Amino acid sequence: MSNKNTQPEDTVEVLEPSHEPVVVTIGQDPFQSSYTLQPLSFFQKIEFFSVLGGALNAAMSGPDGLTLSELFEGPSALGDTLENQNWADADTFVKAIAVLLQFAPDLFANMYLVILGVPRSQRALMRGIMEDTEERGGLSDEQGFLILETFIDQNWEVLVDFFKNRVLPLGQKISKKMQPQESQPSTP
Repeated sequence: MSNKNTQPEDTVEVLEPSHEPVVVTIGQDPFQSSYTLQPLSFFQKIEFFSVLGGALNAAMSGPDGLTLSELFEGPSALGDTLENQNWADADTFVKAIAVLLQFAPDLFANMYLVILGVPRSQRALMRGIMEDTEERGGLSDEQGFLILETFIDQNWEVLVDFFKNRVLPLGQKISKKMQPQESQPSTP
C-alpha cells in the first residue's frame, strides 16, 4: 500500500452555456448565405448597442416618450442596484424589448443583421430574404430562436454590463440633473 496523500477526485462538472460558433444558413440559391454566430467583436458590440440606443432614443423621445422606469416597469426593476436576480426574471427583459419594438419596429431585423455579422453592403438584400416566408428561404422560427439563444449564450455578460454599467448609471445621472439644484449664494 502506498503512503501517498491522494485527494479525492472532484466529479462535479460546471455546466456553462456553449460559446462555440454556430453556422446559420439563410436564403435559397442563388441568394443563400451562411453566417457564423460567435461572440460579438468590439465593433459589433458598438454597432449592436448603437441599434439598441437608437431604439431607446425613439422610445424616450417626444412628449409621449417613455422613462427608463416605464420601460422596465417601475423602480423595482431598476433600483439603486441591478443584481443578477433582476435579470434572472427574463420577463422584465422581454417586456422591455416588446415596448422598444412598439417605438422601433425595425429593432429585431437590425439586431439580427449585426448579430449575424452581415456586411453592410449586403444588409438590404439579406433583410429582404430573412423577412420572406420560410418556404422561399426566409428565416424560420427555429432559426430565429437559435440565433437569439446562441447570441444570449455567447454575449450575456456584455448585455448585463450594458444595462448595469451603462444604462442604469446614465438614468441615475439624468435623474440627478433633473432634480432642482439648491441655489448657491453668489459671491460679490
